[in-house]
Amino acid sequence: MSHDEREKVKLLQRIRKLRGQLDAVERALLAKDDCGDQLMLLAAVRGGVNSLMGEVLETHIRFHLTDGSQEKIAPELAEDRRPADRPQGITREHPAPAPPHPCTYSRSRY
Repeated sequence: MSHDEREKVKLLQRIRKLRGQLDAVERALLAKDDCGDQLMLLAAVRGGVNSLMGEVLETHIRFHLTDGSQEKIAPELAEDRRPADRPQGITREHPAPAPPHPCTYSRSRY
């Protein structure tokens, strides 16, 4: 099984799981279950969709936007990849956190 086929199988499994979660939401709505239970089911669906979106986006970046891709649409956009996907030696600059305001930790004179 090729790499692309394995990726496709993983994505299809995620979609089937999402379909099952959506069916559970529909059953909960029809059964007039507790609102809290419905919200919990909906949160699980949202998390699953976000996870699926992340996987598809990561695959797109890896195969279409990086320096090693055949298309090289926009390699400069691939700089914002997750840290685990970055080659060694490439770091992302983050500004230093601002120091706390002096009034928050000074003592009163009185």
